[in-house]
Amino acid sequence: LGNALRDQRRLDEAASSFRKAIELEPKFAEAYFNLANLQLDTKDYQNALTNLGQALRYNPNLAEAHYNLGKVFQLFNKYEEALVCYQRAVSIRQEYTEAHYNMGVIYHDLKQEDAALVCYGNALKTSTDCYDAAYNMGNIHMDREQYAESEKYFRISMAIKPDFEKAYNNLAIVLRSQGKTPESIEYCRRALQLNPGLKEACNNLGLGLREDNRCFEAMHAFRQAIAIDPYYADAHWNLALALLQLGNYSQGWNKYEWRFRKKDAVVRPFPQRLWQGEELEGKRILITAEQGVGDQIMFASCLPDMLLQAGKCIVECDRRLAPLYQRSFPDAEVIEVMQTTGAGRTVELLSTDFRAPCGSLPGFLGNDIDGFPGRKSFLVADPLLSESWRLRFEGLGEGLKVGISWRGGKEAAVRLARSTALKQWSGLFRVRDIHFINLQYGDCEKEIQDLKQQTGVIVHDWDGSDPLRDLDGFAAKISALDLVISVDNSTVHLAAALGVPVWTLLPFGCDWRWLTECYDTPWYPTMRLFRQKGHGAWESVFSKAADYLAVLAEEGIQAYESMSFEGKSAGDVIKDNRVQFEAEVPGLSGNPDVSAIACDETGLEREKYRKAWALGDRVYARHSPGLELSGKIRFLEFFKNNKVRSVLDAGIGSGKLCKKMMSMGFECHGVDIADNCLDSDLLPMKEQLLTVGTLWNSALFPAASFDALVCTDVLEHIHEGHIEKILDNFHFWAGKFVFLQVALFEDYFGQEVGAPLHLTVKPKTWWDDKVKKFIIIHHALLKDAQGNDAYAVYLLSKER
Repeated sequence: LGNALRDQRRLDEAASSFRKAIELEPKFAEAYFNLANLQLDTKDYQNALTNLGQALRYNPNLAEAHYNLGKVFQLFNKYEEALVCYQRAVSIRQEYTEAHYNMGVIYHDLKQEDAALVCYGNALKTSTDCYDAAYNMGNIHMDREQYAESEKYFRISMAIKPDFEKAYNNLAIVLRSQGKTPESIEYCRRALQLNPGLKEACNNLGLGLREDNRCFEAMHAFRQAIAIDPYYADAHWNLALALLQLGNYSQGWNKYEWRFRKKDAVVRPFPQRLWQGEELEGKRILITAEQGVGDQIMFASCLPDMLLQAGKCIVECDRRLAPLYQRSFPDAEVIEVMQTTGAGRTVELLSTDFRAPCGSLPGFLGNDIDGFPGRKSFLVADPLLSESWRLRFEGLGEGLKVGISWRGGKEAAVRLARSTALKQWSGLFRVRDIHFINLQYGDCEKEIQDLKQQTGVIVHDWDGSDPLRDLDGFAAKISALDLVISVDNSTVHLAAALGVPVWTLLPFGCDWRWLTECYDTPWYPTMRLFRQKGHGAWESVFSKAADYLAVLAEEGIQAYESMSFEGKSAGDVIKDNRVQFEAEVPGLSGNPDVSAIACDETGLEREKYRKAWALGDRVYARHSPGLELSGKIRFLEFFKNNKVRSVLDAGIGSGKLCKKMMSMGFECHGVDIADNCLDSDLLPMKEQLLTVGTLWNSALFPAASFDALVCTDVLEHIHEGHIEKILDNFHFWAGKFVFLQVALFEDYFGQEVGAPLHLTVKPKTWWDDKVKKFIIIHHALLKDAQGNDAYAVYLLSKER
């Protein structure tokens, strides 16, 4: 009877029947087991554990009870207990697929991948339908860069479940990692056919398209991912790289700030306020290191301008760069990367006024190609060491001294795309009167010896300058050369920063910093770019480089600056792309991410407020709690005293508070969900002030777009499910301060528009918990005339 009632979902009655059966037969194992399963369905885990224990007490061979007991332990992360239960289950029933699979999941979570592979493999052996096991095996092999094995298991998973979109998406990643970009794009599209809302597939499609030199299409894919999840940091970051690769620096650098919100981002807490372009005269700024050595060198091109602006610059860098930086930037204090902020540092360091990650500097100094400094060099090698290398090279005899490097990239996919074999350089090696010098880091002695034995070509190599350990010595070696020819790695950055002529050999889908098509780069005046015309097509790259090298060998290095290279200049490419940008995104004032989220909820809410603002005599519009509050709590004066210039009025309403802020000299911007609310005297400025959007859309504004943000009488109008996201956005959009006023009472106008306007009515203690991501400067609880709680008020500072 209990089983029949359970099948009819009459769970309470079923439980009573199972208990009656146990009462009649206290050792009835199956009744305990069935009662426990009901309790699992209703999440009554404690009683379920008790009854599963009783079932096993009276029937230790009940494999399903061991399995269910394991599931409960696994649910509460008691992995050791869960494994014991699953092992007992499979000892009773060897072909217990689910138990094998769940053991695999636990070992996978515990990073014991070998054990996980065994368990997943057992699950596949016991059931040809266990597509998840094959999928997870594919993921493990993908993480290990064992791409052939990974591809095999993803295809097995797809064969079992042809509509398994995640397997298609991950297979696309594996294919791209093996250099099979066109095939990867096709599998991303198939994943999206199965599930158009799979944001990861949109993002991976964008990566494939960008690698296929289709950056405008890639941007569309990244924006699709952002439309699905406005907080998808990887898609924002990849969109930034696509924008930068097309030379759209104004939008690209804004988006570039999303790198700190990615899941794999290393965000170190610093006490200093983040620099947002404020005047630096007489101020002290800490410029922090990030990313790899090549990135740090490239961004160091901004340091001379920063040194001119600031009273004092403290520059953090990779330990290997410190001697080179100290010599090159004598007016800066150079420090090695700090493991933890403040540890072992002086009071002087902690008392700096601002800090700026080095990768954020171009956003303030290079928003257009004309903003790049154009210096021939900005790093200075050790002159004595450099002269020593020059004398050594002169000993090789007449002819150009050319340094070469042929491998690069940390990730497997990047290494595969960028790296070459020495035998592919044969055309260059045939050019006469050239002495080739090894600049390749890592163990490459065998390759050099094999080349000499097989072809007679000598690539000169000396001990004494290990680029992996001694970058200062490596810089001296490079500075003594006539020319550097290398694939894309940190060597090209170092050589170009030293002002040495550099030829960079690029794959078809090159890195964002090298733009598209052009033969030069705004980052480094002495660098020239040689590009593949198709995936893996190195032959034409080396052929062209060999032709130019032959000319240089004949005319001498003094002819380098006057040499004419094939292709467009960076300026021309950026100009061409700008025309396409204007055609792609008309009417969006240069920010294609400013848009409302297209969802039913937004439309319904917007309609309510259009009705509210249209009430007779604009009764709703006469109320401006923010303006009234500004006379009681003088937050605008606080803003003035703390040098706030730009303010976002989030929920601008009639604009009364905004008008007061403008009268005080603030640069004001506003956003609201409805577009019929502004007072009539503000209508001529409507386009300047109002952006229709939703505050939970993180794409509305880039990071720290405004010095301060004001949000008065707004948050209570928003569904509780969006509050966390909105406060995250406020933290993201505001550079310094946030002022909030939140109503704590039911709304007055809901009945008149036929729907409640206050959707989140909570006590101040609830809001206190929500604003913990900020530092509270001031907070208050305001009462109405009857003594009831009316408003929670907060003046908040960003945590920096």
